[in-house]
Amino acid sequence: MTIDEKLQHFYEVSLDEAREDAARAIQDHKDYLQKVLEEHKQSRIQTAEAEVKADVTRWLYGYVNATFQDLRDTRKYEPTSNVLNPSKGLRMPNM
Repeated sequence: MTIDEKLQHFYEVSLDEAREDAARAIQDHKDYLQKVLEEHKQSRIQTAEAEVKADVTRWLYGYVNATFQDLRDTRKYEPTSNVLNPSKGLRMPNM
């Protein structure tokens, strides 16, 4: 095998390994996103938003924005088990 053939072989093997690694990483990420989506579907979200703007005078402008979010866990059981969910009905952090 010549040096050029060895380099070509090394290049092809390296690309194949890189493609396999990338495909695995993408699949792992898709699996994670699917898991997060399923967990998100099993929660209850209530939101409200209010905004007030006013020109008080020619030189004074007022603006107020308020947001409320209430995210609650509604799963009866822990994911992939038969154990009761201890956080059912409790507030969850906003993701």
